[in-house]
Parts: sequence; C-alpha cells; structure tokens
Amino acid sequence: MSKEYCDWCDGVVEEDESLSDYEDMEICAECWYDLHFFCCLCQSEAPEVQQGKIGNCIAVTHARDLGVKIGLYEIVEHPYYYYGYVFMNLYKDSIRYIGPIPDGIDTEGYPMGHLCNECSSKLKSIGAM
Repeated sequence: MSKEYCDWCDGVVEEDESLSDYEDMEICAECWYDLHFFCCLCQSEAPEVQQGKIGNCIAVTHARDLGVKIGLYEIVEHPYYYYGYVFMNLYKDSIRYIGPIPDGIDTEGYPMGHLCNECSSKLKSIGAM
C-alpha cells in the first residue's frame, strides 16, 4: 500500500486519520485544523476562508483591547484589523455595529471571535438580539 502525503505540508497522512479531503486534496490532521476555525456561537467547525470574510460577523467581547465598544459587528471591508506593538486593533470604518452580543457567544478568553456563514447570516437578518 502506498503512503498518502499531505498536499499542504508534504507530511505523511496516517491511515487512521479519518478527516475528509479539503477541496479534493489530501490533508493531514494538523493542517486540517489549521485550515478550520470554530464559530464562537454555534461552536461548529468552519473552513478558514469564512473567518474574516466580508459580510460575516465578529463578536467583540473585550472592547478596550480592540478600540471599539463591545458588540456584534459585520465585516464590511478589508483590512478590518491591524496589529500594534502590543495589541490588535480594529479599523472602525471596516466594520459595522449590528447590536449587542447574543447569548451563547464564547470567544474562549480572546478579545473577539469569528462567526461562521450561517450564524452571521442569521444574526444579521434579525439585527442581533
């Protein structure tokens, strides 16, 4: 039996890795997790391309760290954030306030979290909570 190699890192994909192909590519477990994120609302895994996508949302839970008020924001243009010497900040003209943070948001202690396509669409349609 020939070995399968990861299309991202060229490492060997172990036989017991049950992760599916990513866009018709063979991906090892480590790279697969690097290419996905967990939505801070539904906690489901989503492809990294949804993270920070224009039209999707971010939940800001520590406003002082990011230079904006706590709440749910839609990303309207890129770039929407920048890194300073110590902290990350958001470009206020690149995000649009939608409303307060809905129940169930968990950013795991980070100052902000990203939402998947489905959760972003749902919250934008009802104007947050």
